Amino acid sequence: MAAAGDLLGSVPTAAEAVAEAFALNAEVEAADPRHSTAHLSADRIGAHLSARWGLPDGSGRDVLDAAARDRAFRDFAGAVEVARAFYLSARADATTPSLAASGARESPLT
Repeated sequence: MAAAGDLLGSVPTAAEAVAEAFALNAEVEAADPRHSTAHLSADRIGAHLSARWGLPDGSGRDVLDAAARDRAFRDFAGAVEVARAFYLSARADATTPSLAASGARESPLT
């Protein structure tokens, strides 16, 4: 962490943002068990990641996989599965804490 300097932002704040995302997921699922993150569309999450990463529309699997590997995921499908847990909070209104709001470095790589 020391070598990363200010790239990570505040680790406790980022941890709080992760906890908030999981709390939002639990709240949504408690309201209706059919509305869990497991039921979210992988295509919709993939489109969200692709847009967030600034990839061209219609990027092929090789481009998607390379972009995911650049961000330390094994492949694009793996990134989609990890992003599943954070999709609802990313789509929530501006009052919901997010990693970007927590001081984590904002860039197309995140």
